[in-house]
Amino acid sequence: MLGPNGDEGPEMLVVPSTVGSTEAQARTTLTAAGFTVAEDVVQRNSDEEPGIVIEQDPPGGEAARGEEVELTLSAGPEAQTIPRLVGLEEQAARDLLEREGFTNVRDEAEETDDPDWEEGQVVSSDPGEGDEIAPDDLIVLTVSSGEVEVPDVVGLDQNEAVLLLDEQTLQWEVTTRRTAEADAGTVLEQSIEAEETVEQGTTVELVVAAEPVQTATEVVTESVTVTPSPSPTPTPTEEPTSPEPTSPEPTSPEPTEPEPTEPEPTEPEPTEPEPTEPDPPADPPPTEDPPR
Repeated sequence: MLGPNGDEGPEMLVVPSTVGSTEAQARTTLTAAGFTVAEDVVQRNSDEEPGIVIEQDPPGGEAARGEEVELTLSAGPEAQTIPRLVGLEEQAARDLLEREGFTNVRDEAEETDDPDWEEGQVVSSDPGEGDEIAPDDLIVLTVSSGEVEVPDVVGLDQNEAVLLLDEQTLQWEVTTRRTAEADAGTVLEQSIEAEETVEQGTTVELVVAAEPVQTATEVVTESVTVTPSPSPTPTPTEEPTSPEPTSPEPTSPEPTEPEPTEPEPTEPEPTEPEPTEPDPPADPPPTEDPPR
């Protein structure tokens, strides 16, 4: 066969019908015809004996070589539908199945690491919800182990790392480290190694990169730019008031200069008594002449 572009398409084969066969016979027939058979089969209440194929998809016609065929088996006339068990505690699920008439639930449940469910809650069942099986068919429950796998968050942004930890029901604490080797906000270390299995709710400590410490030059530069900004504000307020009183002050030194000249006129006053003292000695000589 040729495809729309002239290329040779997949080989088409006739799909044989296996309705009425056992599951084993149907798998053998379909495999020999060039098809694959789905591992999981659907079981449904039917008058046919349990295990007999009552439907297949595709039911017939042609299909490409290797295409998968799904089988539906009879669960017998007394088949019961598996109720919803997911999310129930294991014992609660067992009690529900017993009330529904199922008598063959395996004593030991399977465990799986599933962060969506708390320890002991049912994650799935085999057969699953909605399947119809005979009351005495084996049912296996799978429950949450209460443990989860730690994700690898080193190298991720802090917000992305925290989301991954939350998804795994893990707690987290953050400390920062100043470094220039990674962008700020990048996770540098985690306290629990990736892929290690721990209990749900375990705290993982993260070391996150912060901006590196500024150099001394940068600090000085910032202080210099900050210092002049407040100083111009007080300066204009002081200048309008101080210049007016200071303007008359330069004229006052002129009157202070004559003050040192004032003591000079006071100095001649003590010299005035000196001319008066020579006058008395001039008088005695005339008094001595008359007696002669």
